[in-house]
Amino acid sequence: MQRLDQGLEPLSDKVMGLLSGITSGPVTRTRGRPTSVPGGGVHRKPCEQIGYQEATDLVRAVHYAASIGQEPNRLVTVQWRHAPSPRPIPERLTRFINLLGQWLRRRTGKPAVWIYAREVGKLKGEHLHLAAHVPPRLWSALDRQMRHWLELETSEEVRHTAIRSDAISPGDMRTGVRSYFLKDSVPKARQMWVQDKHKATGGVVQGKRTRVSHSIGRTARASASASGGPAWFGSDEG
Repeated sequence: MQRLDQGLEPLSDKVMGLLSGITSGPVTRTRGRPTSVPGGGVHRKPCEQIGYQEATDLVRAVHYAASIGQEPNRLVTVQWRHAPSPRPIPERLTRFINLLGQWLRRRTGKPAVWIYAREVGKLKGEHLHLAAHVPPRLWSALDRQMRHWLELETSEEVRHTAIRSDAISPGDMRTGVRSYFLKDSVPKARQMWVQDKHKATGGVVQGKRTRVSHSIGRTARASASASGGPAWFGSDEG
């Protein structure tokens, strides 16, 4: 019987390289997304400050969330080093946010609304501040669930200080809490939206310092505006 591989040309070095990349690791992506190399981890750009456009997007997202009756009312702080894990913090953050979004959607029937800011403190190290809209009846259950998510990542004891949740009073997200989230912004944004008492922490994180959920992001706001629903594209003041 004739062998099936007889007469076939050897694979080129280029093709072999592509096949190697497919089997040994993720494919590199472009267009501003995190990049990775075969067999390696994700490479995110270091970030020291929140840019003006990012700060503007956060301000508009906060006002839009209020206009649709889903202003964040729960403030969560996660101190990663108090729940040690071999996973890189950006990877842990992505997992945490995904789990939060899934949990809230399953229990409310609506897309999750959240905003976060990352900081690096001299004593706390890198930590997360996250504000989310959570029906009060779910506060206790979510607190337990978030601690459980951290426990699943480590074989060590999760300290009681690893995660903390507090209520956000109506309207505070558009004033004091917003100011606190933006304290590591560029000077122009600080001048517009940050109170003097909120001093920049400094430090560098890998990846974006702040993000908002898709439910209150630019696309959602534009869609609402186009359909005649509530949107917030007014002045960036206040």
